[in-house]
Amino acid sequence: MHKHSKAFDRFYFFKGGKKFEGLINVSGFHVDPGWNGHLVYAVYNAGPRAISLSRGEDLFLIWFAELDQCEYDPKYVRKDGKIQKGLKSELISGVSDPTYSMQRLSREIDKAHNKITTVYAIGALFIVFITILNVVIINWNKIRGLFNA
Repeated sequence: MHKHSKAFDRFYFFKGGKKFEGLINVSGFHVDPGWNGHLVYAVYNAGPRAISLSRGEDLFLIWFAELDQCEYDPKYVRKDGKIQKGLKSELISGVSDPTYSMQRLSREIDKAHNKITTVYAIGALFIVFITILNVVIINWNKIRGLFNA
């Protein structure tokens, strides 16, 4: 839980470990003065493989900066006085569509490559079959003569 006073600003950053695996911050790095509630941090995996995260894992650093002047913005405080807890459903539904990560695109390319290879193989077999059939039709009289002799 994070209660943000009017006199301080906070900046949060990703620690090096997961960042170097390919996680990128897509939600900004600033906590607004007056914010009261859980911090929600959105990341995107731009790395070459899937990255697993665990609840409670140390991933972020937060820096506190005392402000000599502060513009308190009441729009960051809930009007009903409740504290932001957990994730709102609209945050979850906003990221529920398929994401096209490097890993997923790589799998899709592999699938397409396999399909193309299969089509080429079937096409090659078809061409061989047609060629043999063509040779048999053209030389049918010679072939029939071999069996009648």
